[in-house]
Amino acid sequence: MDVNLRVDRDVFVRSLEANIEVYSDGDLGVHVNRAKETLVLDGVLLSERGEYTFMTRRFDIKRGSATFINSTELNPTLQGTAQYKVNQPNREAINIQIVVGGTLHSPNISLTSDAQPPIPQSDLLSYLAFGQSSSSLVQLEGSGLTNSSGGLVGAGAALASRQLAGVAIGVVTDQFAGSAARSLGADVFTITPADVQTDVGNFLRGTQFEFGKYIKSHTFVAVNSPLDPKALVRPGVQIVHRFGGLRGYRLETGVDTRYLLREPTLQRDQTVATTSAFGAFLIREWRF
Repeated sequence: MDVNLRVDRDVFVRSLEANIEVYSDGDLGVHVNRAKETLVLDGVLLSERGEYTFMTRRFDIKRGSATFINSTELNPTLQGTAQYKVNQPNREAINIQIVVGGTLHSPNISLTSDAQPPIPQSDLLSYLAFGQSSSSLVQLEGSGLTNSSGGLVGAGAALASRQLAGVAIGVVTDQFAGSAARSLGADVFTITPADVQTDVGNFLRGTQFEFGKYIKSHTFVAVNSPLDPKALVRPGVQIVHRFGGLRGYRLETGVDTRYLLREPTLQRDQTVATTSAFGAFLIREWRF
């Protein structure tokens, strides 16, 4: 028996670490080999939306593929890129990409970034764990005090404690978001707390949630908003529509918050100006 399958865009693969949308640009071939009592798969599954959790950080899927070449087992060749933004006070944010290769059973994972000069892997891991480079942590350790047992107290220990609190809250919110997504019937439902927790007010100001769902097979709508109604970041909306008659074209529209640049100043207390921005883009998708 030979069967050709087509996977629509509103199909999601979920696990404890991932929630990834998959679809096929062409047919996925399934052949039943009665002699060997196996299924043979041939084709490609693509992805451009979803989340993947690595070191308790939620990476946004940018693009990915799983290729089956006459495979007799569910072990496709993987290619994928996901991104996580590390916000830094008074500095430009760093976008860390996780690159996945290899196969499903034996994946290869590496980290890169868009920073120049390139950041070494050890510092990228430090940014993911603590939001700072390893050299900054050494400076914090030097500024702290050590007790008689050699334990670090002071600035370094305080940062580690707040970071661990952020990790613990992130685990709890991920579990709650998974249950809420099933209850609400959402395709995407995420709760993203601040990386470093200091108090309840910081949790409310820094935590955002996103709700996304396919209202039609070619139209995806997402709403994101902070928990604190007084936060600088305003609620945003994104709509992605693919045209059935114009194959390979999609229209992306949305409203989100933009920060306004001010003249440089040495004042310590500065107000941050924001505005709501609307954008609409007609994009042609290329496949190689």
